[in-house]
Amino acid sequence: MLVIPSIDLRLGQVVRLYQGDFSRVTTYDTNHVDTAQGYEKAGAELIHVVDLDGAVSGAPTHFAHVADLVRSVSVPVQMGGGLRTKDSIAEALDIGVSRVILGTAAYEKPELVEWVIANYGAEVLVVSLDVHNGFVALKGWQDTSKIQVKDLLESMNSLGVYQFIFTDISTDGTLEAPNFFTVEQLVEHTDSLHSSFISSGGVATIDHLKKLQRLGCFGAIVGKSLYEGRIDLNQAISEVALDQTSKKGQ
Repeated sequence: MLVIPSIDLRLGQVVRLYQGDFSRVTTYDTNHVDTAQGYEKAGAELIHVVDLDGAVSGAPTHFAHVADLVRSVSVPVQMGGGLRTKDSIAEALDIGVSRVILGTAAYEKPELVEWVIANYGAEVLVVSLDVHNGFVALKGWQDTSKIQVKDLLESMNSLGVYQFIFTDISTDGTLEAPNFFTVEQLVEHTDSLHSSFISSGGVATIDHLKKLQRLGCFGAIVGKSLYEGRIDLNQAISEVALDQTSKKGQ
């Protein structure tokens, strides 16, 4: 399982929100380039970047920051937040982003999903399943739709999407633990669709990561626990890999 460090950008700064609430934001004394380089040095194989301002406004505002970040590391970078048009998606890929993450756009513009797959291939596309009280959240988690997560998962898969990120907003930024029950259900459902599943939200310990691995996650996104020193990224990557190796040998 990939341990995927996250960098959330707001007003040019590295931040974390509590349960997606923009009034409960923590700003960290680090910049995006130093943070990304530190993650790469620690062994990260993929870096997750979110343009929070773009997620709310509907158009990315941090392309320059992301471009600097991408140039500063050799590992792949995936980006989400405000990617809701062909032009914004094309620009993200042009600056070197390896995978684009669509959330609101996937729900509101399935034709955009088809366009990305037709022009760039399904391997560059990840659909974000952000859930609030069982329903898909939109526009930087400010709105809630009437569609359930499994329904969106199935509809996107029918279009050719095979990479998904699931975030339970109630756990995001809380360090209380992921919603393992829902994760397990969705991993099983995703497996049946021959797709990969990344869990996001609530990870506070390496044991949480190991449990997500045992549940069958392809990856787990880690944010606040890294900034606050609760998890050492290099140790987490090593222990998760060791845990997987030991299970293969059993």
